[in-house]
Amino acid sequence: MYKLILIFIIGINIYANENEIMSDKFNVLEEKINKIEQKNVLLENENIKLTEKVNALDTHNKYIENTYMTIIESNQNNLDNFLWILASIIAVLGLFGFSAISKYINTKLNKIINKKQNELDILIENVKDLEKGLKFEYLQKLAEFSQHNKKTGEITQAEKDWLIYYVELLPQNEDERTFEDWKILAFKYYYADNDFENSTKSIEKSIKLNPKFDFEDNKLLMYSYVAMEQYEKAIKQCLEILEENDIDEIWYELGNNYMYINEPIKAIEAYLSVKEETKQLAKNFNIAKAYSLIGNYHKTIEYLNQCKDKETNLDVLYGFVESYENLENKEEAINYTKKALEIEPENIEFQEILYSLNK
Repeated sequence: MYKLILIFIIGINIYANENEIMSDKFNVLEEKINKIEQKNVLLENENIKLTEKVNALDTHNKYIENTYMTIIESNQNNLDNFLWILASIIAVLGLFGFSAISKYINTKLNKIINKKQNELDILIENVKDLEKGLKFEYLQKLAEFSQHNKKTGEITQAEKDWLIYYVELLPQNEDERTFEDWKILAFKYYYADNDFENSTKSIEKSIKLNPKFDFEDNKLLMYSYVAMEQYEKAIKQCLEILEENDIDEIWYELGNNYMYINEPIKAIEAYLSVKEETKQLAKNFNIAKAYSLIGNYHKTIEYLNQCKDKETNLDVLYGFVESYENLENKEEAINYTKKALEIEPENIEFQEILYSLNK
């Protein structure tokens, strides 16, 4: 009798260990499924084009989860109910009988686990397919954004929002990121976060990984240097871009950067290379400022006269006043001061200039 009880207790312990092992396997699977479901939450927030796919994936997940829970509950109940049968068989057949039954149970559970693993693999592939679709879409968005920003120089709140969102889709492992990934991360840092240091680091990595010269990458790097007031680096970047492409925007920025480091002669040379009509106003005014810095007031007046808004722009009018005053032409200086006060009578600066000139 004692022997039977001892065998029964040993059988229960062996069963408990086997059951614990199976539970661990189910827990691993459950953890994997939870991670997939967390990823799906991000994907389900994506745009309308992918809504049907995401909903289908969500339905598939629920099916897997329900199936999984049903398998656990049904098998757990079956195993619990089988305990007394198992103990009886052990009592009759001894440990050999228990070993045979344990092997049978393991085989059944392994089949269930393999089936679940296959379903999980399919689910993972579905998620990967969706991510590929999303990545293609964010590259399209990136291209649209680059074109939009090239034309307007501005960014909307909607563009900031999608930059922030798509960055969440980038690989967490930096070694797995492509140059497109680093580019969109740099855009996010620059335009959405005003984090120019990280923008610089990201776009430098994009340039390094990209086998081809990319104008947008190099331009953003130049603007990042400017934002951090690293004008020497910005000038170098402008020159590198101009070796590849003769672009008015870069000539103009090159002139601005030379002005920042107080090299007006080089700035004038850069500004004179700008051909684009839309930049003529700013170009002529900046050339006038550069000539003013080197004391060539006749040239300053020449380029101020080429500004289309010379009769209404207070900055241009101030340039005339300052130039004529330095040329000791009081009459013209007073004339342009009065023009400025006609536009803005309450302007204290021009009032003081007029008082000083009359005195």
